[in-house]
Amino acid sequence: MTQLKRKDFVLSPGYIDAAEACPAACVYLAPKQKPNGAMWHGIAIHKYLELALSQGRYAALAYIKRKFPHKYNFCSALDLDSLPEDGVVEPHYLIDTQAQTAYQADDFKDAQVEQHVYVRSDVVFWDKAREQWHTADFKTGAPTEKRPQIDPRTSAQMQTQALAVWLNNGSPAFVGASIINIASNMLPLWRTVSFTADEMHAYAKRLRRVHLTIMETRNDHDDGIEPAFVVSAACGGCKNRDFCDAYLRQRPAGAA
Repeated sequence: MTQLKRKDFVLSPGYIDAAEACPAACVYLAPKQKPNGAMWHGIAIHKYLELALSQGRYAALAYIKRKFPHKYNFCSALDLDSLPEDGVVEPHYLIDTQAQTAYQADDFKDAQVEQHVYVRSDVVFWDKAREQWHTADFKTGAPTEKRPQIDPRTSAQMQTQALAVWLNNGSPAFVGASIINIASNMLPLWRTVSFTADEMHAYAKRLRRVHLTIMETRNDHDDGIEPAFVVSAACGGCKNRDFCDAYLRQRPAGAA
């Protein structure tokens, strides 16, 4: 635990599964790490897609040629025809878990720790075919047997995005959510679900419980009660994993 620090961070989707399973994940945060090669690839491709959807393909390619020239050929070969048109690109949302409301914000810094859950979508658009609001998230790389395409229905990231869009648009009967895999030599690969209003109500209750648990666990820590470190399947997506003594002691030999 030597590198984990107490921090009152704003709840966002990347912490939800871990916080439900492990009290320590509600309190401690790992040091920020420098991006590796794979991360820089994802950053470059996401920036290209952001600019392509908001400013057009040529403006996006001009940016990539200037900032990420080694990704120019990759980006210029991507087929963008199936991606959403006329969407809101990179919207920031703040979900008030008590009031059960959500609104677009200018920045992550607008969030209040005890009030909000923060989430950002890659693109939000009106799906004319399904007649519903829709949120989509880009993932770089093709699905594999070891890393299959993410199911939006079980993803905290996508459920939180969908909830934000659903609340921000009057809590309609349905809201759509898609994972879109982007890789070379393939068309964008969509995996789409529609969440019902009942499913969104249920997820809103889950999010409220997690938010309250985090606040209570931090208050207990302030009173001198050390949170338990619990190793579980949720460790796989925990941002603290590589700095957690409990996980490092218990993980199987050779595990990532």
